[in-house]
Amino acid sequence: MLLGCLVSFGYGQSDSLDPFVFINEANELTSTDSEKALDLAEQALALSLNTQNERAEAYCYNTFGSIHYGLSKYDLAIENFTKSLSFFERLEEERGIYLTLKYLGQVYEANGNNPKSIEYWEKFQEKATDLGKENDVSEAKDALGRLYFNEGKYDLALSIFETQKLKAELAGNDEAHAAACNGIGMVFDVQNDSASAFT
Repeated sequence: MLLGCLVSFGYGQSDSLDPFVFINEANELTSTDSEKALDLAEQALALSLNTQNERAEAYCYNTFGSIHYGLSKYDLAIENFTKSLSFFERLEEERGIYLTLKYLGQVYEANGNNPKSIEYWEKFQEKATDLGKENDVSEAKDALGRLYFNEGKYDLALSIFETQKLKAELAGNDEAHAAACNGIGMVFDVQNDSASAFT
């Protein structure tokens, strides 16, 4: 599942004309009332277009993407996230770019397009590494290990799972350690080398 929508925004006196008021409300309702969330996002988009607020327009498309992802309408989610990414890149909105790369990685995987998912997770991991966001780096690595495995790239998957196992051991994270060991076991199982999975 997508890990929330992008961000909440503060707003001022003319709230009825501020698209971010509607974006915030839509984001809050994304997982509980998709119909109302879509209506609010459409109102936000109309306001964004009327006021030529491209930044708000970018966040509208991102919200549409999140809503459609939650409804398992992956093609529509991809279309909207791709639009929002294009706006964010043009506007040099780094936070928007960062999170939308992750969302595209998630939705392409959900849609069964592993190569495109890998492409976006790799970009997200690179940015997370540059920003020193270790939790996000780990999340990207977990996704890439899973995707490489699904694509039959077992050496790449194994390398990631082993790295993740070591990091989990050092951090004392039993859950992450178990997940990495499970990944290692899956690789060795496919390669018919079950004895090595426990070394």
